Amino acid sequence: MTTLSLRQIRLRSGEEYRDTKDVELGSFELGGQRYLTVPGTVPADLTITRASTGSVFGLSFRARVHGPCYRCLADAVVDIPVSAREYQATNPGESEELRTPYVEEDQLDLSGWARDAIVLALPDK
Repeated sequence: MTTLSLRQIRLRSGEEYRDTKDVELGSFELGGQRYLTVPGTVPADLTITRASTGSVFGLSFRARVHGPCYRCLADAVVDIPVSAREYQATNPGESEELRTPYVEEDQLDLSGWARDAIVLALPDK
């Protein structure tokens, strides 16, 4: 699992952090079917922008997914461009809308976020 410590990144409002990280993707299940990403680790462009009320996270990469076709269950291979954004408020309180599930205790879960973004980017058929 690939994570990033947000404690080491010190940004003021309006500043941006950019880096390329090798993100471990592995496999995942969707609708009871197993899907595999090849290669298992991909380079991803990470952007963190500090806003006055929180942080905006951006992640973009390309993934190749092997698995069954959703419609006919035949073997399929799909190349997917992924571009995902998340927001984390400085003081989110109890509001789920103002926090991302990928940040916990100042750790950004890049692998979990990338796998979820792949699932959302998969074609319907």
